[in-house]
Amino acid sequence: MTESPMPDGEGPPPSADLPGQEPLLEPASGATAAGDGSEPGGQPSPGAFLSNGTDKNEAMADEDAPDGGQVDFVEHRAAREHSLLRTRRSAVSTGKHGTAFYVENYHGESASASSDEVWALPFEADAFVRVHEKVARHAEMALGLKEHHLVVLEGPPGSGRHATAATLFAGVCARYALRTLHRDDGDLLQGVREQAEALLEGGRGYVVDIGAQPYGVRTLETLARIAVRAGVYVVVIGESAPYGADRPQHLVFEHGRPDLSAVLEAHLRDLLATHRTRCAVGRECGPADSEAYIARLAGEGPIDRALGMAASVAEVVRLARKLAECVHSDEADIAGAIGEWRDRLPLLARKLLSPDGASEADLLLDPHRQAIRIAYACFHGHPLADVIETGDLLSGTVLPRFESRDTAPVNLVFSRDLDRLVPREMRAPGTWATTARADGPRRAVLADRELLPALLEVAWHSYGDLRKPLLRWLEAIVSGAPGRASGDVPGRASRSISRKARVPERIKVRVAEIVGILMRFDFDFVYRETVHPWAVSRSSVHQQCAALALEMAYAQEALSRRVTVRLKNWAGGHNRGLHHSAARTYGTTVGLQDLPTALRELRRLGTKPQLASSNAVAFSMASLFLEGPVDPVADELDAWITSRDDHLPQHAVRSMLALGRFTVRTSRRGRPALAELALADERRRHLLVGLLRRALTTQETSARTWTLLERWLTGAEGDDALERLFEEAVPRVLHGPLRGRALFHLGLWRLRRPESAVLRRIQQSIALGTAGPGERK
Repeated sequence: MTESPMPDGEGPPPSADLPGQEPLLEPASGATAAGDGSEPGGQPSPGAFLSNGTDKNEAMADEDAPDGGQVDFVEHRAAREHSLLRTRRSAVSTGKHGTAFYVENYHGESASASSDEVWALPFEADAFVRVHEKVARHAEMALGLKEHHLVVLEGPPGSGRHATAATLFAGVCARYALRTLHRDDGDLLQGVREQAEALLEGGRGYVVDIGAQPYGVRTLETLARIAVRAGVYVVVIGESAPYGADRPQHLVFEHGRPDLSAVLEAHLRDLLATHRTRCAVGRECGPADSEAYIARLAGEGPIDRALGMAASVAEVVRLARKLAECVHSDEADIAGAIGEWRDRLPLLARKLLSPDGASEADLLLDPHRQAIRIAYACFHGHPLADVIETGDLLSGTVLPRFESRDTAPVNLVFSRDLDRLVPREMRAPGTWATTARADGPRRAVLADRELLPALLEVAWHSYGDLRKPLLRWLEAIVSGAPGRASGDVPGRASRSISRKARVPERIKVRVAEIVGILMRFDFDFVYRETVHPWAVSRSSVHQQCAALALEMAYAQEALSRRVTVRLKNWAGGHNRGLHHSAARTYGTTVGLQDLPTALRELRRLGTKPQLASSNAVAFSMASLFLEGPVDPVADELDAWITSRDDHLPQHAVRSMLALGRFTVRTSRRGRPALAELALADERRRHLLVGLLRRALTTQETSARTWTLLERWLTGAEGDDALERLFEEAVPRVLHGPLRGRALFHLGLWRLRRPESAVLRRIQQSIALGTAGPGERK
């Protein structure tokens, strides 16, 4: 069926006689999501029991409010740092000379990074060093680490960066002196800088894996100086980040994949040498036989195809282990081993969900055993408390509504041993024993992050009856559905998320991404059952989840066009909820892929009266500012602040308030992102002035803007460039009708901070009526 950009939210519901038909036309009322518990055909929804009797007034209370409603921008951005998409977040490139700066969020009233402690764990290097296959520029990396005590290995996950780090360390420090640095949240590199004296011990090597987190040049240079002074060696492992002309070539090295055939050969040779020491086969098994076996495999077409399918160096190592087991086998066994390697994750997922082969004691725990495994995979990287809470919700609240149980599963607390519920092959080695500090939460860590989509695919396609319960479970998590009382299901005492408890943003973001993955398996069904009801809802939480689900589906190339059509339908229809959801979606990577269209549509949506009190447009503009090229977004905000439209200036002000809580990373940590933009480009100073003045003269935003301005001014102390900027720009903001209120607020601020020279000079400038900074004394 050919899709057309007809407005979603208009026309009759899709015909029930056409199960495969794509629902381009949906009901405009949004009743399904508003809490009436009905599906388009008028039948009770299986998810109705999850609404807990939500009435219209309660649903209205979830609607976006000027102060942020249910979605907090800073908290949401922090949760997105752990996105399954692994996109590079919070990177901003600006200025005439290509300089890059990065942003981090405020925590509380402070402009500092998260105060979470950085801790170290042993880093085992022996296995890496013995069979490591060197990548390009390895000798330069080794020399850089020896001379500067710090190097950065930039490359995609799975390219063997940890093995290269271990080999580099082998040339400068002892293998037993290696540590890996960790941090629960926040900027890991900045945390290492702040805690260097207490953390770094001379003669040791430290691995700092920052994932997709961006970093600044000055941070690297400062950390390198600290490493030299402390006598330690640091290897930073990260993904590629944007740089300008100041890229530190002596510290940062691109890490590509090694030759995978060479990796396979090296590991095979090492594994076969171990095999010879315990070979029980009666025939000869010497080095020559091993070399002959390796040579025979090198000419096999299936091996070449398998290497082409390998997603990582670790996958090649697993293939080597399979092939080493077949050294005395025939061709059929080798082909079977390659097939098992290729289907390893689906086979493991099927084993994890199937009751076949389980002991009688384990079967008594079904379906809790299956539910906890699904939750463990879905909340990879989250605290174990999230896994237990959501797993209980699935097994104790959702599944009983879809099953006929003669007797309730046994649920003795002491029988629910996580070592049995989550088997060893599913979780990363030593996860619960070594991946968390004694005072920190233990986390769910999969042995292979690709097990998540594999397990979801098996659950979706092999267990057809699990589809609706799975979706209802995800909806219940986002809605904060109540647990069932112990009397509802005999023998069960479910601990699940309370409706009165606020669902953490990290959980809502992950749930939306899981729904997006499920859309890859059945786009129409998941869209109709979950994403569209979320999109037409009046709840900002549900709208944001709909946007994130579309973003995750869009990452699958085969679905990108369908997602684009849906988004166009949302934006072009007449349903208010869909307009909010479309605005939020344009602030994701979907909008970044076509920034001109995203900005044009956000401008059009921003003029609609029904979005006048919503933060959806503002939050998306702030996200595009933080993630994409700054100039087009800044130009658009500049046009909005001076627009004659009744609503666009308000959206521009809200965008500023969202961005105002973000500050520049590392060596210029006190600089607000908007102030850094004004420093890098003088043309942008009038944008900063216009945004501040409009925000201070608007009743809705005035109080928050005064608070934000105080934070900016007091945070500028000691930064000469920032002091000059504010002393020149702030008097231009606080003139005319604002002058009296400005002197009142500045007087209060100076009482709290009498030592502040910035506040004193700005107060003098406004009192004297001068347009620029006062005399600096």
